[in-house]
Amino acid sequence: MIALIQKDLMIVQKQLKLMLVMLGIFLIVSFMFNNGTFLSMFFIVFIVMQVITVLTYEEMSNWGRFANTIPVKLHQHILGKYILAVIFTGIGLILSLPLIFLGDNTILSSAKEYVLFLLAVMTLCFVLFSVLLPIFIKFGPNMGRIILVGIFLIPSAAFSIFGERFDWSMPSMTTLENIIYFVPIAGLLMMVISYIIAVQIYKKKEF
Repeated sequence: MIALIQKDLMIVQKQLKLMLVMLGIFLIVSFMFNNGTFLSMFFIVFIVMQVITVLTYEEMSNWGRFANTIPVKLHQHILGKYILAVIFTGIGLILSLPLIFLGDNTILSSAKEYVLFLLAVMTLCFVLFSVLLPIFIKFGPNMGRIILVGIFLIPSAAFSIFGERFDWSMPSMTTLENIIYFVPIAGLLMMVISYIIAVQIYKKKEF
């Protein structure tokens, strides 16, 4: 299991320079606008998408055929991807801190709001992985990217068309504080369910 994760990290290592460049760009932009909250969220998503990069490299190199010949159980291949997802989520949160605390942030005004924001983004990453990993394992990276675009475009288009017909209002800060601490647990539960589904998909996949 550890060797599988090390293999995935070696693949992502090739993207390290690009990640550092992106971090530098976000730092400069955050300094210019004195607000790194939303930029930090985009940076976190960029970090966690590196797991998708790992799946792409494996598909291109026909890793699945070789993986079935080594003494590692099938579910461990999938479990390694979910562990990697959690690791990169943590890395993304840590690296985003300079963006959040840079300058005078007009969105987040207290330490409690910073914590709530990070918990919300962490949950978003968990939900994103829960949806994407089974799709990419089932359909591969090429079709997976098309489905990924659809996942983001369809809700956006629906909101643009029907959003004005509904009275949208943000819940109060008290309500958010009461539920936000439990939301990451729900995200982890989604990851567990997603993992079970992904294992079943992987077992039926032909290489």
